[in-house]
Amino acid sequence: PPREWRELDHHVNAKTSELMALFPIPEKKSIPAAKWNKIARQLQKTGFEKPVMITVYGDTMDRWIDDAEWIAVANSLGIEYIPTVFFYHETKLKSDLY
Repeated sequence: PPREWRELDHHVNAKTSELMALFPIPEKKSIPAAKWNKIARQLQKTGFEKPVMITVYGDTMDRWIDDAEWIAVANSLGIEYIPTVFFYHETKLKSDLY
């Protein structure tokens, strides 16, 4: 992330392989077939409608990702890059930071 990542959203085209390595992405067998097929059709037809959102919690550096199923399907389709936005959140009260 850039120097100012604590102040801005950070948009990137993340490598699918990196997202697969950094986050718990479900296996195909754990996603209902109807949902898997619907996501696959959407990705093949128009791609991602919105970026995958990743939240980084600054005081703990824990992270959360939405739409993990989409990453699993994209990976199976050979999609190499995924539109991604990083959000940074401090979970401490502002008064605790200074």
